[in-house]
Amino acid sequence: MEPLAFKWIASATVEVIAAFVGVEGAAGRMRSAHLRDMEQKFERALKTKVNIKEGKKKGTGRIVIEFFTLDDFDRVAGALGIKVE
Repeated sequence: MEPLAFKWIASATVEVIAAFVGVEGAAGRMRSAHLRDMEQKFERALKTKVNIKEGKKKGTGRIVIEFFTLDDFDRVAGALGIKVE
């Protein structure tokens, strides 16, 4: 699944806005076991805290990838295939 857009935020959080195919429900509802499982898979792959939030519209949401230092940011960006200059 390809991210729709990258939004870099100065508050030490990277939000990746992504579409989720086949995800039911809206924000505020109990998260599915599938989303919790995917969150854990992202965390293992990126070695940092990840939060998946469902959007209000069906099939939308956000993936929030946290970083805690600039080196951590560079490492996460590299893991996503983004070259940091």
